Amino acid sequence: MLIRSLLLLLGLAVTAALPALQPVTFRQPDKTEVTLGADVRRVYVTADRAGDKLMASTMEGHSQAVLDAQQAVVIADISGAPFFVKRIIRSSLRDREYTTWMDLDGVIQPQIPHQQDTVTVIDLERGAVAAVRHVDTVEALRAELGITAAP
Repeated sequence: MLIRSLLLLLGLAVTAALPALQPVTFRQPDKTEVTLGADVRRVYVTADRAGDKLMASTMEGHSQAVLDAQQAVVIADISGAPFFVKRIIRSSLRDREYTTWMDLDGVIQPQIPHQQDTVTVIDLERGAVAAVRHVDTVEALRAELGITAAP
């Protein structure tokens, strides 16, 4: 357990003894409910403003097709935000060229540790967590997303 925690702190992939993600329902900015299913192979999680800005700036000029090619989704954990701030966040997410699911209740965070100011990248194999990485630069996130050049 200590070794796994240290690896997570260093941002290295952790592949041993990680749990399957529990079935969870999220909301899209238009209030449509969506469930994380077995068809999803990668999840990008943002848990704070810096992580969200990193994801948004990396995806700027790119569409949902980038995520669809990886069978990936973006989840923003906005559970800690006050109600009125959640409304502002929801509005800003609607304007993006890609879909972001909202975690309103903080259900993803207990399952997968996050690091502040990063995007957490979770690789899934049949719903089970295969690897977790914490990305903190646009260049590294572009590589994760398979984006080879700015738009």
